[in-house]
Amino acid sequence: MHRIVARSTSGIGWSVPAGVASPPRPFTFQNHRRYPGKRHEAGEPEDNWTHPNDPSSLTLVDANAMVAGRYGTGALLSTPLVSVVIPVFNGVAVLRRCLTAVRTSDYANIELVVVDDSSTEPVEPLAKEFGARLIRLNGGPFGPAAARNAGARAASGEILFFTDADCAVHPDTIRRIVETLADPAVDAVIGSYDDNPEDPAFLSQYKNLFHHWVHQQASAHASSFWTGCGGIRRDMFLALGGFDAVRYRRPSIEDIELGVRLRARGGHIRLDPQIQVRHLKRWTFGGLIRTEIFDRGAPWTALMLRTREVPADLNLRPSERVSALCAVSGVGGLALAPVWLPLGVVGAALVATTLILSRRFYQFFAARRGIRFALRVVPLHLLYYLYSAASVAIGVGWYVRDHVLTLARGERSEAALRPGEPARG
Repeated sequence: MHRIVARSTSGIGWSVPAGVASPPRPFTFQNHRRYPGKRHEAGEPEDNWTHPNDPSSLTLVDANAMVAGRYGTGALLSTPLVSVVIPVFNGVAVLRRCLTAVRTSDYANIELVVVDDSSTEPVEPLAKEFGARLIRLNGGPFGPAAARNAGARAASGEILFFTDADCAVHPDTIRRIVETLADPAVDAVIGSYDDNPEDPAFLSQYKNLFHHWVHQQASAHASSFWTGCGGIRRDMFLALGGFDAVRYRRPSIEDIELGVRLRARGGHIRLDPQIQVRHLKRWTFGGLIRTEIFDRGAPWTALMLRTREVPADLNLRPSERVSALCAVSGVGGLALAPVWLPLGVVGAALVATTLILSRRFYQFFAARRGIRFALRVVPLHLLYYLYSAASVAIGVGWYVRDHVLTLARGERSEAALRPGEPARG
């Protein structure tokens, strides 16, 4: 039986067998709120056609069921191609877990793009085994920002889905990305780590569950992008010029910075905490401190100073700022107690205030891993506030240094050109 496909410019539309009456209008990827749930009455505008149930709850699965019920199982919805872009530098064993998870996704229309950032381990045989398109960058490593840009340029899908080589998507992760981006008002969507990290060591469990907690509590209207689990329309990504691979040559905040530029253009980033990936990374104490200060905290501080924007979300919620101030001041007071006892008393009170403000955070760990685990979290959490304060100080120093150098060169003080920004005389 031949099929007649009514396809929108975005690549999603009705697929109807020949001889079957066509649905009244196509389901489009750009405008998912127009449903063929009922025919319009005489004189009623077509845009008033509605789904008999709540339109905001309609998913691709719901839509297919609705179409099959009304027009028969021969009428199906086609789906947009998703290019899954995964940068990798060595770590082939973990990459296998990542690719296996992608290939077991319940969303089938996937193009898998692996970008080898000058690995010394054999990535090519693994990429071929999983039917991935391999892009090899020689002379590096150049960093994940450059690798993701290369993958995005080579991709064919209208949706780019970024994840890390040490992440394993859930079966429904990519489908949920597509369903969220069916809303034309959403330009990008990010998810969360799940609450079942791979490595059993205490530090890895703590760090990954911490990240899970932050994203689960965050606003649905996200202030930044995240490449651990993030989808974005390819045309928007290319219009932004991709990630800033000049400024960020290491794994850093290139995803956050991209999100800042997207929002500056009036774009909307959605955070759906039900879209999840499992993190496979094993954290070490030294690696955690270096990453949190020099790859995350300090660069993020410098970015906020450059853009004059401090989001009230994620780790920067007002309650977190108050907790950080209390923790740093409290620990400082306790350290000075031998010099003057009243400082120690004030310090103890401030630390107690931090613990009270963070009680829901500790309750989360107790519920997931038990009370003993939650008690072990407390000193690490206080340390988190201390190294966050150090990150702010270092980030301010970086910003001042760059600002002075920029003025010395006689250039604009707004910082270097972003990717894709034309030079102005």
